[in-house]
Amino acid sequence: MNFLEEEKLRKKVVIKTFVFLPVAVVTGMILANVAMEKGVPSIRQLLITVLASYIVTTVVWLLQSEDKQIERERKLQKRLDHKSKMRRVIEGIGAIVVTYFIIKLVYPLL
Repeated sequence: MNFLEEEKLRKKVVIKTFVFLPVAVVTGMILANVAMEKGVPSIRQLLITVLASYIVTTVVWLLQSEDKQIERERKLQKRLDHKSKMRRVIEGIGAIVVTYFIIKLVYPLL
């Protein structure tokens, strides 16, 4: 593997870790609150969640080997090359819908 490919993968790993992961956590929190009919969480709750997700993300980043993360990203890219963009979008939407219905079904039982 050449240097440019490795740098590109390193940048992807950093973006996924420090941008997409906190956004996914906040989106999940909003989805769960809406599904449990509590409404959208307050700005204070969202800020606390973002701060906590960045702290946890940073700790995990420091504990994991960067080479391991790059290798995992390389394997993921190989798998994603076989899927079309539309298929990835449909799978993502399906995952969100399934998660929503699981929360709607399980929360009343608690």
